[in-house]
Amino acid sequence: MANLPVNETFGLRIGALQRQRDGFLKNTQGGTYNNVDGQAYRLTARYAPTDAFNFRFSGTYDRDNTDSGGAFKSNVFLPRNQQTGAVEGDLRFWTPTHLGTFGDMAADYSQRKIVGLSGTTDLTLNERLDLTSISGYRWYKACQAGDIDGTTTNIIAYDLCNNGEQFSQELRLNIRRDGAFEGFVGASYFKASNSQQTDLGADERAMALLLSGALHRYAPNGLTNSQVNAALGSAAANYKPFHLDRRRQTADIETYDLFADGTFHLSDKLQAFVGGRLTWDDKAVSMQVTTPKSVSRLTGAALLMTLTPAGAVVRGDHSSSLATGRAGLRYQVTPTVNVYAVYGIGKRPESIDLAASGAVNILPAEKLSSAEVGIKYRLFSGALYGDASIYSFDYSNFQTFRRNGDRLEPVNAGKAKATGLETQATWRLTDSLSVFGSYAYNHARFNGGAYDGNSFRNSPDNKFALGVNAAVSTRLGELSLSPVYSWQSKIFFSDDNDRGDLQVRSRPAFSDKTVDEYQDAFGILNVRLGLTPASGPWSFAIMGENLLDKKYIVDGGNTGDSFGMPTFITGPRRTVRFEVSAHF
Repeated sequence: MANLPVNETFGLRIGALQRQRDGFLKNTQGGTYNNVDGQAYRLTARYAPTDAFNFRFSGTYDRDNTDSGGAFKSNVFLPRNQQTGAVEGDLRFWTPTHLGTFGDMAADYSQRKIVGLSGTTDLTLNERLDLTSISGYRWYKACQAGDIDGTTTNIIAYDLCNNGEQFSQELRLNIRRDGAFEGFVGASYFKASNSQQTDLGADERAMALLLSGALHRYAPNGLTNSQVNAALGSAAANYKPFHLDRRRQTADIETYDLFADGTFHLSDKLQAFVGGRLTWDDKAVSMQVTTPKSVSRLTGAALLMTLTPAGAVVRGDHSSSLATGRAGLRYQVTPTVNVYAVYGIGKRPESIDLAASGAVNILPAEKLSSAEVGIKYRLFSGALYGDASIYSFDYSNFQTFRRNGDRLEPVNAGKAKATGLETQATWRLTDSLSVFGSYAYNHARFNGGAYDGNSFRNSPDNKFALGVNAAVSTRLGELSLSPVYSWQSKIFFSDDNDRGDLQVRSRPAFSDKTVDEYQDAFGILNVRLGLTPASGPWSFAIMGENLLDKKYIVDGGNTGDSFGMPTFITGPRRTVRFEVSAHF
């Protein structure tokens, strides 16, 4: 990064980043999955010719490009060498596997490009009023391909591309405090056009065994591709070695907002604040499902998707509006202790679920009523500081999803509630030694309906972190040490909590009676040891992440779960790196 002051009124900053890293799941044929190879570039500029005018520009470009797809690993079928038939691993999610695409599907890859442009203008109108304009543009394209069934057998592969562009504009009139009131009013506009193409390729011979339930009888060893054909015998010739289903989807949205927020200083210590927003949006979606290489010989139509009528494009549109807002109080108990209480109503607007048949299902607006009280403090001459809060969230029309084949179907889970507390504190024992910690309790559950009693996905009941910042002067310079241990309780990866009665199965053979799509409680230890010489631009650090090499998963279930063979994605393993920094 470099700062380039051109003159007293105009300056530039440029920055660039490149990151490369091998993945954490080994490939038995060499290499790893979930590799990282990315670059990022940023240009920012500021122009301030007068005290009353200020313009800031930011432009970014991010690019990722690897030859590694998603690291989906089956816990049903062992990884096997397709040539020799030898078993080359086990079912544990962190041990080596071998995945790969087939037929006309692209080889494993992951690519992403993002361009972002933004401009912010601040104009002082008079002693009380400022006008702020924020303009933004974003373009993106993200594609990836790989083996989605998690086995070494050619069953299902995917190639997925998302792309789109967005434009936003906000105008805000800021009212500076003069007496008892300060606040702002404004309006905003947002427009987005997004599209997605999903290709699912399948070997119909393996699918014939899978759909009949026969393939599961070979678990955990599974079958090689040649053994699949042998098991079918002469019937193998009736099926296509490669079939392709393709779904194209688009979504266009325009949103208009009017908003206002104000703070009333009722006394030197007591403030009341209130804010609201009115939103109008228009949505238009489309879908087309085709079989580019002819219909499946197994079904006479699509194999892993549902065809739109005659492969035509189906469309739907909807307009909606909603109002949201908040109100609260802040009170200064002492100059270093503040308490607050706030109540808010938030909503996620009505949305469209478009079926392949062309049927339009309008999902109702999801409503959230929230209440929170808290305290912020700085005590003992600033040696101890932090905050704490308790909250309660009440949801209605909670929208979630369940997997049905390749598709995520919407589910209105009805009512849900989350109550909890969050606190964090830092205690500065000396100028060179401090300890810090945080704790969060979040009891998030569905209240009623089929999901009654279930936990929210990816929502641990308990989380905490403990750490130390220590520094000591040596002959070499300042030596610093920062260990941090973080822990979280059990989480599920879907709102159905892997309950068999809540999972849609196309065939009884795919029933999943094992509750294993969760991550049990675990902790991670990270440590940073740094050295900053007394003079010179250089600094050095050794950084270790997950030093205890805790093995955990970050996702479970996925597409394979619809066929009774869930897949799992491993979390990052132990990483140690040496960092050198220079500041000029």
